[in-house]
Amino acid sequence: MMNRNRNLRLCALVVASFLPLAHTSGVWAEETKLSLAKAVNLALSGDIWQEGNKLNGQAFLSEATAASSLPDPRINISAANIPTDTFNFDQEGMTQLKVGVSQMFPRGDTLQLRREQGKEKNELTLIAAKVRSAKVTSLVSQIYLDAWLAQHIADLIENNRYLFEQLVDVTEKGYTSAAGNTRQQDLIRADLELARLDERVLRIRQQFDTNLQLLLEWLPPEAIANALTIDAPEIEPLAVFKAGELSALTRVLAKHPTVRGIEQQREIANTDVEIAKQSYKPEWGLTASYGYRQDDPYGNSRADFLSVGVTFDLPVFTESRQDKQVDAARYRALSVETERQLLLRKLSAEFESLTAQINRLERRELQYSQKLLQQTNQQADSALNAYTADRGDFAEVMRAYIAVLNTQIEASQIQVERLKKVVQLNYLLAGEVI
Repeated sequence: MMNRNRNLRLCALVVASFLPLAHTSGVWAEETKLSLAKAVNLALSGDIWQEGNKLNGQAFLSEATAASSLPDPRINISAANIPTDTFNFDQEGMTQLKVGVSQMFPRGDTLQLRREQGKEKNELTLIAAKVRSAKVTSLVSQIYLDAWLAQHIADLIENNRYLFEQLVDVTEKGYTSAAGNTRQQDLIRADLELARLDERVLRIRQQFDTNLQLLLEWLPPEAIANALTIDAPEIEPLAVFKAGELSALTRVLAKHPTVRGIEQQREIANTDVEIAKQSYKPEWGLTASYGYRQDDPYGNSRADFLSVGVTFDLPVFTESRQDKQVDAARYRALSVETERQLLLRKLSAEFESLTAQINRLERRELQYSQKLLQQTNQQADSALNAYTADRGDFAEVMRAYIAVLNTQIEASQIQVERLKKVVQLNYLLAGEVI
């Protein structure tokens, strides 16, 4: 009995010295780690989508310049009034060689409006770039947090493995020395829990590797060669609203790049309406021609002909054409405004949902830090003391210390879940910083 108690006191010392280690997770040099901020910056700077988006913007500007240019003039060369009996150019006075040029002018302000619309489309690509940046920031942050959680849990388990190794060692000594009433099933239980820990670490490391591979879509391979930072990332909401501040929230959400993108689409649609209205105005054209005549058969000189003219159409029957074109453009513009209102409702609902979830997760974090972690540690100490005094079961000791480990893991999971919700919330508030 004395031998067993001595071994268990040693185990208690190991436990007491180990418990603080459960809150740390690694010994690598922190400066070599991949931080969340660094991961996001690398993802944003290396996003090749932005290059393609810039090229699209340049394409819209080029199209705007082309669309605002006058159509090419038309050249007409003809031989007019040639007599069919002799085909001589000097036989008849009206026979002439004509060279003409014509230039058409689009209706109203169509050219200027098309140029403005090209610039509006280019502005849409700039807004799309901000939407992309906000989405990449949110996505990479959530993948990083999942990877960090897997790394942190694996480190917690590996740190606690030393404790279970000591429990196995103490149990083996008690069993081989036949001291006290250490049973074979206690030894088997200790070995089993140690094996389960090893399997759990492998499973968590697999999750960690999977998340790192997901980061490879956004980061260069050398960026994820090292482990992630040890400490949990610090992420705060970009803005905090009190209950009843609906108008302030609406103003912030209205600045979200996706909302601004729809507003820009509405501007483009409104320009389409103005372009359609130009169909009520006539399309003008100028023509000029020069007719060269040969001298008559007697050598007398004949005067050449110069012709100048103006052409235009008359939009008279507008009911079935121009009116419908304007109506169609106006309906499309109104439908875009409907999309904007629906998006604002969606963003507002998501904000309220995320805010409620974050508040609930904060309460759960507080519950773990103030009660559950302390209570599970106390339960583990109590189970160990009872077993030392031959008033408890070894299985209860193992369950108690597994509960300590699980509680630490659950606390970390809740912490990361809250951080991910904050990341999603900050995406909704992207208009505050973009």
